[in-house]
Amino acid sequence: MKLDDKIHVLENFISLDQLKRIRTTIENGGWKPHQSTHEGNEFLNMDVTNDPYYNTELFNHIKEKINPDLKLGRVYFNGQYFGQDGSFHIDDDEEKNKTVIIYTNKVYSWGWGGFTEFINPEEGEHKLIAPILYRAVYFPANILHKAYAFAHQDCPMRTSLNFKLEG
Repeated sequence: MKLDDKIHVLENFISLDQLKRIRTTIENGGWKPHQSTHEGNEFLNMDVTNDPYYNTELFNHIKEKINPDLKLGRVYFNGQYFGQDGSFHIDDDEEKNKTVIIYTNKVYSWGWGGFTEFINPEEGEHKLIAPILYRAVYFPANILHKAYAFAHQDCPMRTSLNFKLEG
């Protein structure tokens, strides 16, 4: 199956009120340095799995929009400044498990980059998703992917909210 059939871009996935609440969490901190278990640069991470807003309210929003049978694994933010690109990885070996990435910057400008890149080496295909405001991307957790920081040192930190889902 082609990447285009597995990766779902969901426009206007969150509301302005949801984004405001998410941005409050981002701006209030709690960020910790995170060295991925995959090769790549250190970036910032903030776990919000135990926060009821994320593990209940936003998770219920995801289930309503995508699949009511999903179960929550964990929820966390990633933050990447210029030069803090991720590395290619999978989130889980199981195709039945899913990932939802919600792009959470308050602004985005074309030319900044910050894409999430998905690859299927066997088929020689790849797909780039721009981190556009209110957008989410939903995909099987076993797809190889990588997050890129914004391309210029004067850009803000690239942030995303990541839900690891079972089922």
